[in-house]
Amino acid sequence: MTGQLPQPRAVFLDHIAHFVPAMDAAAQALERCGFRLTPFTAQTNRVDGNPIPAGTGNRCVMFRRGYLEVLPLVDMRRPVTTERGEEWARFTIARIADGIMPEGRMQFLTHHTEELVWREPYLDHPNGARSLRSVWIAATDPAEAVQRFCALYRPAGPPRGKVSTVALERGTVRIATPEFLERELGVEPGPPLPYLAAYEVEVASLPRLHEHLASSELAQVPVRGGVAVRPSSSLGGTILFRRPAV
Repeated sequence: MTGQLPQPRAVFLDHIAHFVPAMDAAAQALERCGFRLTPFTAQTNRVDGNPIPAGTGNRCVMFRRGYLEVLPLVDMRRPVTTERGEEWARFTIARIADGIMPEGRMQFLTHHTEELVWREPYLDHPNGARSLRSVWIAATDPAEAVQRFCALYRPAGPPRGKVSTVALERGTVRIATPEFLERELGVEPGPPLPYLAAYEVEVASLPRLHEHLASSELAQVPVRGGVAVRPSSSLGGTILFRRPAV
């Protein structure tokens, strides 16, 4: 599948990563939410032109737009088995210097092998998930935090009460107080501020989502336009499932 990548000078919300100590438990938590995961892939570093095992691996939840990643450490290439044999999915990552973005690891990512990353049948999910829409950040002073993000990405949108927004060509970064997140979105207080608190996933149908979650025994909190779900402590964070945007 192609058409996933931004045009020159455009910025997309590409993916959200969960850094976890136990891959199996985290993967099971996402599967309970109704996501289909890619197989486990061992990662490598490129040293003197040769692939060297990095001792890490990942699994992904691929959407028609964007994706989720579960891994213990980050790397920049991984093998993908296709009908042509084993090929290498390749990426270039530019990380932001330590201390500039205390909310978490922020980085710029360039995909070099789009066709190896967005592949059928991993783009369809039992819960109807279609795209990664937004990431929510908890901060004491959203206006201060959004200015730092805008210095990297683009001018901020106007503050909306206790929420500040950075609109990208695809996807949105939203920054709000923990009180707002708990009251309006069902996001329970987390680690010391600031931190990445939640992300939004658009689903094809809320009834289809509810039908799947009914058997999952996961706690659900109704929110405007969707439902908030906390998968498990093995994964962390809150997933905000939203109905299709009008």
